Amino acid sequence: LDQMARDAQHAADGIPFFVRAGESLIRDLARNENLWDSSRGVLESELSKGIRTIPYFQQLVYFDTYGTPIAGSPQPDATQIGLTTDELDAVEVALRGAPHQTIAFPPQRDAPTLLSFVVPIKDPNRTAPVGALLGRTDIASNLLMLPVTNSLQSMLVGSGAGFITDQHHRIIVHSDPARLQEIWEPSSSLPQMPVTSQLGKAYRDRTKDGAQWLVYYLPVSGHPWNV
Repeated sequence: LDQMARDAQHAADGIPFFVRAGESLIRDLARNENLWDSSRGVLESELSKGIRTIPYFQQLVYFDTYGTPIAGSPQPDATQIGLTTDELDAVEVALRGAPHQTIAFPPQRDAPTLLSFVVPIKDPNRTAPVGALLGRTDIASNLLMLPVTNSLQSMLVGSGAGFITDQHHRIIVHSDPARLQEIWEPSSSLPQMPVTSQLGKAYRDRTKDGAQWLVYYLPVSGHPWNV
């Protein structure tokens, strides 16, 4: 149990840094004045530079003031990347002037979970945003998440598993891709075991076939995910 708790804590410690880095990087990209009022060709060129310069995002998309995607990189046609309803809602929020982020699940059940950051693009000479910029990253394969995923791998002893859930209890990172998007919540009825962490909880559970599990659950401090 002590080793599980240490691995979970190491994973939880890396998550806020990963998210804050994405927030900072997308803001920096949106400050590029060439995005204020440019042709599609210029926009795609600038987004391509952003993808190459900053190895964090796998896809960038520029939206105009109507919320229409008009440029992207590396895929220039945003209709081909399967923008989700949550992402489009986040774009609407950004066009009102507020940055937003959301989990994006591709339609394929076992496809990697994405985290999308959306920020307004602001021209200092105008009162309203002139557009919005969306940046997507694959959570599990992002280089800044390697310390987190390595800690989760440490839990793969025997039939064990380490995974991450979001604020809606959806599994967003798991060694078994088939488990992604499943809802998982810790038990509130089983007897709790003593733990040293103020946020963590531990208990023993049984699977349907009678196998016994030792479960350790830790909410991430500073971000609404759980390990």
